[in-house]
Amino acid sequence: MRVDSFDRHQIVAFFDPQTGSLREVDRERSDAGRLPVRGHYGRLDGAIAVFYRFEGDLFVWLRGRSWRATTSFLKWRRDGAKSQLVVSDGGGAKAAVAYETESGIEHDPTPFVEDEDFDFGLYVSNVLNDEERSSRIYQE
Repeated sequence: MRVDSFDRHQIVAFFDPQTGSLREVDRERSDAGRLPVRGHYGRLDGAIAVFYRFEGDLFVWLRGRSWRATTSFLKWRRDGAKSQLVVSDGGGAKAAVAYETESGIEHDPTPFVEDEDFDFGLYVSNVLNDEERSSRIYQE
């Protein structure tokens, strides 16, 4: 499936949700640009995180496995310049990543830019906490 880079417009990737394999390609130099976008990915403190829709449900790939993405099983928080994304399966297993965040809002001339445009974990959390947005994102 095609997933787009969260912070690099020219880069897209082919992602396998079964294995976690992510192969980046240039948007213009591949056939990926013709495929529908099924998610986004970003790097959080060196860890690859992928937010995607598969078989009708939203998931996050983090720390070697897929996690169902719901507000019950995904938590995000910021403490100063550090953010943390935690995913769990409701049965005791969980994965977390803490990462530095830099807001670029003060340097971005775009009038409608928001904090989530600079923080992939916040973006995922915001989508999940907006029922209408989460129901329509990455649909076929």
